[in-house]
Amino acid sequence: MEYWKRFPAPLTRNLPLGLVYLDIMGVIKGSTSRDVNFEPLSREQYIMKRWKLAPNFTSREGRDSLYTLYQHYEKNKMWRGEQDDIDRVVHVFKQLEQNPVLRSEIESLLDEIYVDGKI
Repeated sequence: MEYWKRFPAPLTRNLPLGLVYLDIMGVIKGSTSRDVNFEPLSREQYIMKRWKLAPNFTSREGRDSLYTLYQHYEKNKMWRGEQDDIDRVVHVFKQLEQNPVLRSEIESLLDEIYVDGKI
């Protein structure tokens, strides 16, 4: 909610906070994977995403505005020195990729890993 207050009012007007957050975390950032070097979707990738995979905002204009909100969110988060859940998970995965010995040890001990807290 603190971030929402910092977004430009014309971009947030008539948009439900919950759906905006869901698309940012679940679609834009949630599409990250090892295949794309853990990068979130680009603006064009998000805009072109099939509506069934991102059903909350289906018009090109709506998705374009939402992507701008995502950029404001990332800027504010960086300015505040904060991380969100996906940032923490990506950090863990990158560390495991950079350290094959650690990765091997972790993989031999765990089937799943839950990441929580500040890194």
